[in-house]
Amino acid sequence: MNFIKNMYCNKCLYHILNERINYICKNEYEFFLNKVNVVGVGLGYKTINGICSYIPCIKVFVSNKINFNNLSNNDLIPSRYKGIQTDVVKANFSIPYYLTAKIRPTLCGYSVGPEKSTKTGSIGCLVTDGFSRFLLGNNHVFAKTNSLEIGTPIIQPSYEDKGKSKVDVVANLAKIIPIKFGSILKKEENYVDCAIARLTEKSIASPKIAIIDMPPRGVTTPKVNQLVKKVGRTTGISTGRILAINTTQKIEYGIRSALFKNQIVTTPMAEAGDSGALLLDYNNYAVGLLLGGSELCSIYNNINDVLSLLSVAIITS
Repeated sequence: MNFIKNMYCNKCLYHILNERINYICKNEYEFFLNKVNVVGVGLGYKTINGICSYIPCIKVFVSNKINFNNLSNNDLIPSRYKGIQTDVVKANFSIPYYLTAKIRPTLCGYSVGPEKSTKTGSIGCLVTDGFSRFLLGNNHVFAKTNSLEIGTPIIQPSYEDKGKSKVDVVANLAKIIPIKFGSILKKEENYVDCAIARLTEKSIASPKIAIIDMPPRGVTTPKVNQLVKKVGRTTGISTGRILAINTTQKIEYGIRSALFKNQIVTTPMAEAGDSGALLLDYNNYAVGLLLGGSELCSIYNNINDVLSLLSVAIITS
């Protein structure tokens, strides 16, 4: 009886610890992000001697690991924050500047981009508002980070991959969620870098994801240490593991940066041109939308945030 009671108590404590870490990452992230080199914080598991301990901790992502002797006291990352262990991970996130062929009907994962633009990304999946069908991708690809007008033609393959104006148009930019850039005087928060483009005709694109050869089966919630996969224009299919969830992250857009909340961080799974790829679990349920990454990690918007803000649903058949 005591054994069962102890198990129940441990489970409660585990849940409370996770909730405390989630709260810190969402509301007290500035304690970490104001330090030199820190680019993000999220809920993850502590790694000890290269082995996952399954102990919940605050994952602190840094652009470079610096010897503590070269840091001021204010820039040191404590081993514990409010009694909770921290774990420092090197990961400098930025937006990346082959499934590159023309294909009809086009498949998710293939090269896509706006007409007459060098912006290249990947088709995430097909979505619907109940009336029309759309390609799902990134704002920074489909709309060149807030700069292109609604109605802009989207071509497959992208201009960089030898796509041609007019003859390769598969959709037109229909909606974006603007990326908000903060300043010293005004703090701005983002949850997604996403956009949709309305298909020129229903038959021009398939809901199937290339290589996997099936559409997403639906949507699921990300979990720390979960095995995941994605299909993108540059790296094709790649697999990995979720390192952290509920991450608050600074993302570089050229000379500007934007703050993102509720992000998913995985092991490295992507390269330039993969932006917009859909993150899936091993049962082909959607988890996230690829935003960017580095040689050490990849970062994704939570797919639930993407679909909610765009007011669309994934087409599963």
